[in-house]
Amino acid sequence: MPWARTLLAAGHEVHVVYEACGFGFGLYRELVAAGAHCVVIAPRKLDERRTGVKTDPRDAAMLCQLLSRYLDGNTHELALIRVPSEEEERARHWPRQREQLVRARKKLQAQGRG
Repeated sequence: MPWARTLLAAGHEVHVVYEACGFGFGLYRELVAAGAHCVVIAPRKLDERRTGVKTDPRDAAMLCQLLSRYLDGNTHELALIRVPSEEEERARHWPRQREQLVRARKKLQAQGRG
């Protein structure tokens, strides 16, 4: 996050893309509050050549290329998702946590019977 603030303070326009994950949308909110343009996309398989090699630098390079194409006007490059408000995110938290606990309990019960 400090890198974005540094670039913004220097007068640069900052565009950020990242895949949605289980950590919520706090990063999105911080970047937007700082003045950056941020988009969150649905997770996708980025290994188009099917090399079987999965590394963060390769994924980052692919996301940058997709973002560049998206900003050039090809809106089909990225599958944007709507970022929920903080209230909506909080409301989703408890049912999801309960589902995870129920799944974990069932898994443990099945292991106990085995």
